[in-house]
Amino acid sequence: SSDLSLEIRGYHAKEFPPWVREMTGCGGSPFSNLVCLTIDCCHGLEHLPTSLKNLIALKQLIILYCKNAISLPRHLECLTSLQELRLIGCNKMENIIADIAPLVNLRKVIIRDCPNMTCLPTGISDLPRLEELYIGGFSSELDMFPFPTTDTNGNEIIGRSKFKSLVELELYGSGMDKVKSLPNS
Repeated sequence: SSDLSLEIRGYHAKEFPPWVREMTGCGGSPFSNLVCLTIDCCHGLEHLPTSLKNLIALKQLIILYCKNAISLPRHLECLTSLQELRLIGCNKMENIIADIAPLVNLRKVIIRDCPNMTCLPTGISDLPRLEELYIGGFSSELDMFPFPTTDTNGNEIIGRSKFKSLVELELYGSGMDKVKSLPNS
């Protein structure tokens, strides 16, 4: 069995057909070896299929210019093999994933030109293998490099090194003059 890539480009309906919505990465499925999924210029698409969480071999998730997509499906933290997450030009995207920390194999995250996005996911600074982070072009409401200093219970996070593998950080966008805070470490 060899690794597979799937690219869906220019599909303009509000949701994908059943064969995509029901894809599973379980044994015997044609998607069990899917390592790269690209969804590009699917302008009518509002919701990405919840079945994405089943693609356990997925290493790259690339979503480009899906202008009407509002959010990524829940439970993406199941994609523990994911090494690259790229989200570019999704005009209505408001959030990605509540807590990205379970995606411990992420090495590269690109989130650009999503003008409705008001926050980045919790835990992004704790990803142990994150080497490259490219972000920018968000809502004007986002005015700081959004990495919390408290955990979900309101306790102050002390003594944890942030971005311990990061070698490249690029910040993009026109509202950079409004940024009030960057991480200390």
